[in-house]
Amino acid sequence: QAAWRAALVAAAAACALRLAGPAWVAGLVPMLSPFNALLAVAAGAGALFMLGAAAVAAACVFSPRLFCRWLCPTGTCQDAASCLVKRRAWVGRVPPVGMWLLFIALGAALAGYPLFGWLDPLTMFNAAFGVAQKHPGALDWVAAAGLPALLVLALAAPGLWCGRLCPLGALQDLLRFPLRQRSPEKTDAAREKEIAAVGRRAFLGLGLGAGYRLALPPGRE
Repeated sequence: QAAWRAALVAAAAACALRLAGPAWVAGLVPMLSPFNALLAVAAGAGALFMLGAAAVAAACVFSPRLFCRWLCPTGTCQDAASCLVKRRAWVGRVPPVGMWLLFIALGAALAGYPLFGWLDPLTMFNAAFGVAQKHPGALDWVAAAGLPALLVLALAAPGLWCGRLCPLGALQDLLRFPLRQRSPEKTDAAREKEIAAVGRRAFLGLGLGAGYRLALPPGRE
């Protein structure tokens, strides 16, 4: 498994660096993100690139966090950085911030102004390596700082980003949510509690995202 994940990181870095192939290769890695694709569709955009993201999303319905465990280059880099660091007990008590980010971003995208796309782990990975194949400006360096920041976070609190903060990870949990509710091990009370919690987050998050977009001054539209 370690060799497979390392090979995927190397392949993703090669794409971001565009060591060979046409220009679109440089953007191939972010194209595989269901989170990016969801925001694009919600904002009224669409392209063939979403076919790859759709395949990833479909696989995640049947396998818990398949992308996180096997394919995410950012997660692999974080695991390598924190492999000798002791897990923090408090990380499991952190609220599901990633789910809130997901719903807020989706609400804003539905209103025509996507938010938090830069928090997608594939976008951050691509930005970190992409600065090497062009003349970067200030914003490029800011975007490239995302991956090093996540590596520092992995050393300070292993599992915090992937488990509690990442919007792409939260989307994978949401995709599998209906199947998880059908588990015979769940009681009716537990099932109703989880459904109500997700419903509240969706209602408030979508509203906050749409409200942010509608509150923008005309010059920002």
